[in-house]
Amino acid sequence: MKLSRKTLTMAGAALLGATMLAGPALATQGYFPHAFGIKSKGLAGSDVAFAQSAMTIAVNPAGLSDVGNQVNIGVTAFSPHRSFSGTASALSALGSSGQTSKNTLFAIPNFGISYKLNDRATVGFSLYAAGGMNTQYNSSVFNLLGVPTGGRTGIDLMQVGLSPAFSYKVTDAISLGVAPIFSISRFKATGLAAFGVGNNGTATAYGVGGRVGVQVKPSEMFSVGAYYQSRIYMSKFKRYAGLFAEQGDFDIPASAGLGVAFKPMSALTITGSYKRVWYSKVKAIANPITNFLIPAPLGANNGAGFGWKDVNIFSVGAQYDVNDRFTVRAGYAYNSQPIPSTETLFNILAPATIQHHFTGGLSYDINDRWTLDLAGMFAPEAKVTGTTPFMGVVAPVTIKMWQAEVSAGITWKF
Repeated sequence: MKLSRKTLTMAGAALLGATMLAGPALATQGYFPHAFGIKSKGLAGSDVAFAQSAMTIAVNPAGLSDVGNQVNIGVTAFSPHRSFSGTASALSALGSSGQTSKNTLFAIPNFGISYKLNDRATVGFSLYAAGGMNTQYNSSVFNLLGVPTGGRTGIDLMQVGLSPAFSYKVTDAISLGVAPIFSISRFKATGLAAFGVGNNGTATAYGVGGRVGVQVKPSEMFSVGAYYQSRIYMSKFKRYAGLFAEQGDFDIPASAGLGVAFKPMSALTITGSYKRVWYSKVKAIANPITNFLIPAPLGANNGAGFGWKDVNIFSVGAQYDVNDRFTVRAGYAYNSQPIPSTETLFNILAPATIQHHFTGGLSYDINDRWTLDLAGMFAPEAKVTGTTPFMGVVAPVTIKMWQAEVSAGITWKF
């Protein structure tokens, strides 16, 4: 069945607009989502070697070779709950003893399409929310010489990925994939006058990178997959050249992953994966707050950042075909803590403390062409407590977050 180019163009444009407007607060594994696509979400993102939809482009593009012709459209209702507490002091930068962030519900869409050119080659395209963080505190959080400044305080970071892809079956057992990534980022900050940063409105940046992958299936029972995503080099947030290190630079960090899938019986698939995100290679994310003023002001080449460390992610999942139409999934993911206890003050703006994800999902084949996909996730509260030296003063701060989400999508095979 042929797809109308006009229909796909309009659908893609609509999804891009919806994704840009959604303003996702995806801080689950650092500020990346735990999975891409509804089926993958049910497996907690453990499906590096087990592609089931065109959204595999956002993880391991080699998996396209196993997907066939299909369109995937989904939306996630994501609910993060962020807060902080501490001791406000006229001598520290903390001007509030604690607040809970507003904005606890976000709608996050995704879109993917794959098409087999022949028995060996498959092409595809995906549009997805690649990462993000949002906080909004109703009153001033930071102070300057004991005087609360800035009023309403928070940030809004949103990153969207647009990725065409190509996979090729080198042999019946080995597939290779490549996916250029075109990224659009949007950022806004308020209430940071204590750090010399004004309310400069929304800034937009554009960037490019790429992802490569391989999948090996020596038998119908076992497969291995791996991918590498390059650093995505972004243009600078010029309106925030005085906030982010290197004059407003905020590249998307590189990541890599390795996964396995095992079918001990025809109806059951067990999945597992390891991933790593190199947050430490992006100065705006990794530089410690102690760099503020000494040795460099915000926005300088070595200016202060959020002090994040690299993140290691381990995930497992299981999928069981109950019958010819009904499939259930479950998964669990753990990630190391990106925020050291010495960096809690600035991370009031980005309290990405989550470390555990519990997931489940199901699919129901309505007929041979249409499938309904559902998934859910719960991430229990995680917190980081620490004392952040700032301009010679130690400010005790606790940041914490818990999350839940529900996702629904439709798969159309053509």
